[in-house]
Amino acid sequence: MMEIRLKYWLFTLLTLVLNSCIEPYEADTEEDHDLICYEASLIKGADEQVLKITSTSRLGKPEWKPVAGCQAMIEDEQNHIFNYVEDAPGIYRLHIPDEELKFNRLYKLHVITAGGDIYESNWERIEKGTRVDTIYYQIVDKFDNIKQEVMQGIQFYIDVKASDTLSRFYRWKLTETYEFTSIAPITYYLTGDPLDPIASLDDERKYYRCWMTRDINEFFLSNTNHLSLNEKMQIPLYYVASNTERLKIKYSLLVRQFPLSSEAYTYWEKARFETKESGGLYTRQPGQPICNIRNVDNEEELVLGYFWASEVTEQRIIVPKPPSLEVYDHTCSLQEYEPNWHNAGPFPRYIWVDQVRSGSYTGSRGCFNCVTKGGELEKPEFW
Repeated sequence: MMEIRLKYWLFTLLTLVLNSCIEPYEADTEEDHDLICYEASLIKGADEQVLKITSTSRLGKPEWKPVAGCQAMIEDEQNHIFNYVEDAPGIYRLHIPDEELKFNRLYKLHVITAGGDIYESNWERIEKGTRVDTIYYQIVDKFDNIKQEVMQGIQFYIDVKASDTLSRFYRWKLTETYEFTSIAPITYYLTGDPLDPIASLDDERKYYRCWMTRDINEFFLSNTNHLSLNEKMQIPLYYVASNTERLKIKYSLLVRQFPLSSEAYTYWEKARFETKESGGLYTRQPGQPICNIRNVDNEEELVLGYFWASEVTEQRIIVPKPPSLEVYDHTCSLQEYEPNWHNAGPFPRYIWVDQVRSGSYTGSRGCFNCVTKGGELEKPEFW
């Protein structure tokens, strides 16, 4: 039964960390336990260190359950202490001058919960990084198992070239940014107010063009452990299909590279494997979780998460829409504006007047207002 519960809680943690939609697996458990979970790292070259402390939720009902009121700190082997500040429930932030993070120095995480439980990690050494060598892409066809059709898209790759004295284990975190537009500009819109039913925009292009930035919550790992040189070519990263608006105008991928210890690599590789094995329902049960954080007063307590240390290097690639790539988005369609029908709402009701065809058209809010899709109106500085 203990083995079943271990598998149960690791699956729940992976569901929350990836923020993905996974069809629930009905585990046969007799009781629930709130296990403490850590997202903990020490990154040389980062603007700040972020620690997230949560507890597990019920399987099939993933939710954010922060562990608030903790005292958290980083200790180095020379007895220097760096204290986190709780920025929001369960989220702790720490600013350490980069010169205080040394490659040949050991660091440890300490946490005291509001209830008085004391947790600490193993000593971890910051792995020295190397510059990101090369990021590139190719137009690749892939078979969509859901739609049962071949789709086109961009496959990103990375090369690794590093000294043999450095780590041979790598992890990458990706952030995408893309420019997109609504299907048409807003000429005016209906407010639903009987006294002031129509409002026009001072700038008819407002809400037409947006930029979206988001982290890609997938595991990207590779290693050169069994190669003669610490080099590897054409490591696949992220695939962007052309059947979304992401490749409509211009696309950017920020790649952050982290060298890992062999133990940290094993942890993330196991997490990736357990997640990859899910296909709606899990085809494999997660096994015994790897963790380097423990309850000082209760070595038998199961703790989830891993404290890892590394140096980050990064590179950005910007890709204008390739001319040969047909990009299409199925989410929006226009309808000819019919006052007797569309004036009933929902509001605001956006209207576009097409001067060329001398017609008026409407559609859902997301077709006209790019902000409703999560976009930002302000262009990124690097664009």
